[in-house]
Amino acid sequence: DAASSDKWTTFFNPTSFKNVPVLVGFIAGEAAIDAEDQTDDEIFEDVMRNLKAMYPTIRKPDNIIITRWGKETTARGSYAFKRVNRSWDKDSENLKKGIKRLWFAGEAMYSSPGTTVAAWET
Repeated sequence: DAASSDKWTTFFNPTSFKNVPVLVGFIAGEAAIDAEDQTDDEIFEDVMRNLKAMYPTIRKPDNIIITRWGKETTARGSYAFKRVNRSWDKDSENLKKGIKRLWFAGEAMYSSPGTTVAAWET
């Protein structure tokens, strides 16, 4: 429907990376901010409505995990990106060393920033 047709249109299937059936849905911008105030059921219905429009025979998943990165106090919706005049490879290698008992994980540790695969792999 018109209320959700412009949301939840980007999906990624990382099943081949971990041999576990997974489908990841993305939302960004103002729509992501608005979605953080929706219930899990409301989000799930929006996602399934769009998936069914693309794949009419898709079945409901066995399990869902909905994150709200904008409300996560340690992330606040942040993501890794290449900064001007910095070496991504050198910076990520330095972060991989850790600091005493503090270890980092996520897309900043991967050779290609800003990807779900990067976060998944680390």
